Amino acid sequence: MGLDGEPVSASPDHALTARRVGCKVGRVVAHYAEDRFDDARRRPWLVGLPLAIVVLLAVAWTAFWFYAAAATQTLLAGWRDREAALGHVYACGRQSVGGYPFRFELDCSEPSAEFLVASPPLSLEAKDIRIAAQIWDPTLVIGEFTGPLTAAERGQPATLIANWSLAQASLRGLPTDPERVSVVLDKASLARTAAGAVDTLAQADHLELHGRLASGSARANPVLDLSASLKQGLAPSLGDLMRQPLDADIVGVLRGLKDLAPKPLAQSLRELQAANGKLEVMRARLQQGEVIATGAGTLGLSPRGALEGELQVTVVNIEKLLPALGLVFIPLFPTFWYLLGVAALFAFVDGFIHLTFAHLAILGGIFAASLAVDWSAGFLGARFGGAAWKSLLYGAIGGGIGFLLIPPLGAFLGLFLGVLIGELQRMRSTREALKAAGGALLGTIAGIALNAVLALAFILCFIAFAL
Repeated sequence: MGLDGEPVSASPDHALTARRVGCKVGRVVAHYAEDRFDDARRRPWLVGLPLAIVVLLAVAWTAFWFYAAAATQTLLAGWRDREAALGHVYACGRQSVGGYPFRFELDCSEPSAEFLVASPPLSLEAKDIRIAAQIWDPTLVIGEFTGPLTAAERGQPATLIANWSLAQASLRGLPTDPERVSVVLDKASLARTAAGAVDTLAQADHLELHGRLASGSARANPVLDLSASLKQGLAPSLGDLMRQPLDADIVGVLRGLKDLAPKPLAQSLRELQAANGKLEVMRARLQQGEVIATGAGTLGLSPRGALEGELQVTVVNIEKLLPALGLVFIPLFPTFWYLLGVAALFAFVDGFIHLTFAHLAILGGIFAASLAVDWSAGFLGARFGGAAWKSLLYGAIGGGIGFLLIPPLGAFLGLFLGVLIGELQRMRSTREALKAAGGALLGTIAGIALNAVLALAFILCFIAFAL
């Protein structure tokens, strides 16, 4: 179409020129194809060359992989021999190397470890360990562990059992020159076995531990960034206070290590103290229910090996930790166990700086005195009223039943009725029985009053020490 919208027809000369050009292009393409076909007939190996290259690369890769797998076995054997010379014996019930073609995977079934230099010698056993590394990223090693893990004195039944739903560890760098190490546990638990019974010591929904080389090297003057995270941690064996879930997040920097070579913990701590090493707590946060404790500061080791330094601690809703003052008015209620647990937790978070071991010993003395009062006041009152030991037993049982039925005042009524029934069974007169039961009740009330004084002394000492 032209600019005016009318059709434009091609001239005969233009059509002839186009036919000539097309013929020339066709002859060139045909000639090139014929030359390539002749080359292929004269050199047929050109057709199979790409396939041969792929096959050779596959063979070379296979040879390299199996050579590396064999070298890994040799390195592991050498490492075990070196560790055995140091008194650390590692073994696998069955060991295999797999993962061909793009990863290395070491599977150790029924792994065990014996530390002969420990006193007494310690033996560890697990179900399975699997360690893997990708070919394209060999400096990242990931391990997965299958529980349970048992610990025992060598040649003895297991005394500790650790278990989990997921346990993974990762290492960035080389085993001799690590850059970062991480450990993650889900649904972890630690239990103690004795006489066939299993007692749970601690458990957590989630636990993470991380360590990163901030400066220096593993061989000289390493500075480590450390962090730990705990979710829903419990430790029932430590008392009622730790039966409530605890969350924790701690971040710090450790300076003063000589190196990261394997060595006994005591030796590492001595080297750390000699180098004036410090743990700088950048951030620490503990939460249990509505109670939140945060802290930051620097901790070190004294020449005697005790913790020293300064740690600033802030506790939100601390009054939630001290409801036990009112509980002293309930006979035989474990009030002071609660108070002592609060003090021990504060001392641990504080790094035993403000609340020292000597302070804890004083608080422990008040705690022991309260136990003596709890168990003697009512009985002494009943004995003063002439009650027999069997009647005192009835009183103790009655007090417990009364507390369960009508807490807390039922404990008083149950104690009184228990002693009264016991004395009436002795064929004593009603007057004598009432005298003995009244003596038990008065003794219990006197013990409660004395325990209130002891509880107030405990809390005042705790506040004075903590400040």
